[in-house]
Amino acid sequence: MCCAPHPCCCLLSCFPRRSPFFYRDLPTFVKFVNGIMNHSNKLLDDALITLPKIRETLQLRANGAEWAALSEETREVRLKELRENEQMVQSSLLLANQTLDMLSFLTGHIHEPFLCNELVARLAGLLMSTITRLSGRRGVELKVGVACLV
Repeated sequence: MCCAPHPCCCLLSCFPRRSPFFYRDLPTFVKFVNGIMNHSNKLLDDALITLPKIRETLQLRANGAEWAALSEETREVRLKELRENEQMVQSSLLLANQTLDMLSFLTGHIHEPFLCNELVARLAGLLMSTITRLSGRRGVELKVGVACLV
C-alpha cells in the first residue's frame, strides 16, 4: 500500500528505507535528475514564451476599436490561436508542476545523491533562472487575465 498518493511513493515503498536502488550508479542517477530538470525547464519555457502572446491578444480584444478594425477572418484566426495558446500554457504548467512535484518528492526521500556538486549547481541554476524570468524586468509581460487560464 502506498504511503501517499504520489506515484514515486509507491515505487519507493517497494524498497527498504534509504535503499540505494535509485542512486547506486551516481552518473545514471545524475542523468535521470538532469532529464527531469530539462523536462520541467522546457515546459516552463513553453509557457513563458506563450503567455505574452496570450496577453497581446487579450489586450487587442479589450480595445474594441482595434479589434473591430480587424477582418472577421483575422479575428477568428486570433481567437483560435488564443484558445490553442491557453490550452498549451495550461497543460505545460500542469505537467511542469507534476514534474517538479516528483523532483520535490525524490529530494525529500533520497538526500545523498542530490548533494553532489553537479546536481546542487544544476538545481540552484534552475531555480535562479526561473525566479529571474518570473520577477525580472520582462516579468510584467507574463501577466494575463485570470479568466483566460481557468
